[in-house]
Amino acid sequence: MSVSLNVRQVREALYRQASADETENHGTSTPLLGRLFHEIFRDLVGPDRRLNWVGALSEAEADRREWERLLIKHSYRQLVGPRLFREQSRLHNETEKVLHFWKGIQALSNWLVGLLWTARERGNLPRTIFSSTGPRAEALFRPEVPVVWEVFQEGWMDTVRLSGVADLILRRPDSRGWAVVEIKLGKGSELADFSQACLYHLMFSNQASGAQDQPDVSAVIHFNPEPIERVVKTDQVGKVEKELVQLIGRLAGVGSIPRDRPGEIRVQGDGTGISGEQRQLGQKLVEIFKEYGVLLTLDAEPVLGPSFLRFHLFLGEGERLAPVQRLAQEVQMRLGMETAPLIYLDQGQVVIDLQRPDRQTVFFSEIMDQLPQTDPRAGNCLVPLGVDLMGRLQFADLARPEHAHLLVAGTTGSGKSEWLLSALAGLLKTNRPETLRLILIDPKGNIFNDFKGSPFLFNEQALVHPGGVPPVEVLSNLVNEMDERYHLLEEKGFPSLTEYNRALDKKMPRIVCFCDEYYDLIQRGRKEREALEDLIFRLGAKARAAGIHLIVATQQPGRQVIKGALDANLPARLGFKTSKSIESKMLLNTSGAENLLGLGDFLFKDIGDPIRLQAPWLTPELRKQIFSMGWTIE
Repeated sequence: MSVSLNVRQVREALYRQASADETENHGTSTPLLGRLFHEIFRDLVGPDRRLNWVGALSEAEADRREWERLLIKHSYRQLVGPRLFREQSRLHNETEKVLHFWKGIQALSNWLVGLLWTARERGNLPRTIFSSTGPRAEALFRPEVPVVWEVFQEGWMDTVRLSGVADLILRRPDSRGWAVVEIKLGKGSELADFSQACLYHLMFSNQASGAQDQPDVSAVIHFNPEPIERVVKTDQVGKVEKELVQLIGRLAGVGSIPRDRPGEIRVQGDGTGISGEQRQLGQKLVEIFKEYGVLLTLDAEPVLGPSFLRFHLFLGEGERLAPVQRLAQEVQMRLGMETAPLIYLDQGQVVIDLQRPDRQTVFFSEIMDQLPQTDPRAGNCLVPLGVDLMGRLQFADLARPEHAHLLVAGTTGSGKSEWLLSALAGLLKTNRPETLRLILIDPKGNIFNDFKGSPFLFNEQALVHPGGVPPVEVLSNLVNEMDERYHLLEEKGFPSLTEYNRALDKKMPRIVCFCDEYYDLIQRGRKEREALEDLIFRLGAKARAAGIHLIVATQQPGRQVIKGALDANLPARLGFKTSKSIESKMLLNTSGAENLLGLGDFLFKDIGDPIRLQAPWLTPELRKQIFSMGWTIE
């Protein structure tokens, strides 16, 4: 039995450990542009000749400048332009960062040409590499290479299975050796980059699969926009190996702190571990797919979460993911389950989530000790989302652009309204009225009743019920508040509320507007709908810097609701169970939410692929206790 961890989690911890000054990106990039940068890099060095460097340079003369010109031209026409057009609604206020991104792509293209040209001069790039009969591009580049390292230390309770996917393995032009390379857009942290390069070096040196041609050099390269390289050789890795292993153990929860301490969900649900019957489910999965001609191989032990059992599998050679996903309903029928399994790709592996017949409830009281400490001066802008398979509470950070506003959707019984209440409870437990104010729009008039008279309400009109102050008027007043705050920030010379509150004694509270049943609001007439959409568009586009945030929920995540103001300006999405696959695609840009289990089982998506979480349940007794807290306004 082992505990699963991925490189992404370790990298995030490394960046948190680095100082704020080191990790500051100076506004040169966004997570969305970073993801697009990686996608374009993957295509440039990948096997598809319509997209990669081979197709761009197949007819080129032996001239380095010409190669650079052609690859930049190819990058824009085939890779950059289509992506920017697709994401234009999310990037309409990021002109400077988009220009920096494009300069980074040009620098990346020139960097690749430099590698190719050096290989050519050293005789490692024969002309036949451009032909279909000659050596393949993989002779030089191997993009997105999966790697697994099983780590165990004396005193640990379990082995940790650390998995990741390296951006690139390349043959070094100056030798016969290989290098593992991570590519990033923008400015990085010297300490975190060095540690990450060492981590990949350790993983490839110790990986369980014993792959051939293991790299002897690791590097992290930031394009800011020109390339800044951090190279690590074997003799440097030993300096940080002990600290990295300790960090891995701490993140996986296998060290000296018991995993079943009060307030933390146990990794194996009820603490008894994986049963023989649950292991057999993995073998049944393999057998079912084999009957349909799809070859899969189980990888390690299943992981038991509170709601579902997760299996990691490897595709057989030449197999594709799509046929596996098409068999989801067949698996459901053969295993006698109420809902089809969720099947997707993560870190180079196929992941299959099967529902637990003995599903466990995650209570809000059990995760309260994972909430951040209350800061009476600065407050807290972390919204609790739900727990992952390791029982760790995940958060959305309202101060980050990709989390500034949230869109929540799910059908009746999915747990959407209960999540709104647990998110509110998390904010109230970690703030005071001086640091947080709320506006609660409640079209049904029954979800936010416990907030009557709360000192956290923004003003006397902040609890919006049917027959009261119209939501349009409340949101219009919120836009006025945003404009006044911008004027004050400009007058004082601060770019955002965070810097203002950090520098001055007189604080401005963060304002979070929760809106339940948005679909009901926009069905009241065309004029009111247009007014609401205009106000949400203005708030979504500008309100973050003023410390104003929207959390909007709807039962109907269809085209008429999602497209428009919500789609363009509410970047973070919580997808609870939906009625149809098309609703999941509208909300999350992928299917899957239709196969969720309901009762708080949801997918969270910001930048990149969705992650699956379980929302904690706030009991009515604890809800009344938290929502009626008697804070005194100073």
